[in-house]
Amino acid sequence: MLIELTDEKLMQCDGGKTPYQLTVEALRKWLELMNSRR
Repeated sequence: MLIELTDEKLMQCDGGKTPYQLTVEALRKWLELMNSRR
């Protein structure tokens, strides 16, 4: 799912952050969700 995020989509929701930072943020939230399910 996260891989489907394109640079264009990330740029649109940039909010002053770089696409890399947004991806890292999304990964952290996803990992938190997976950890809370265990």
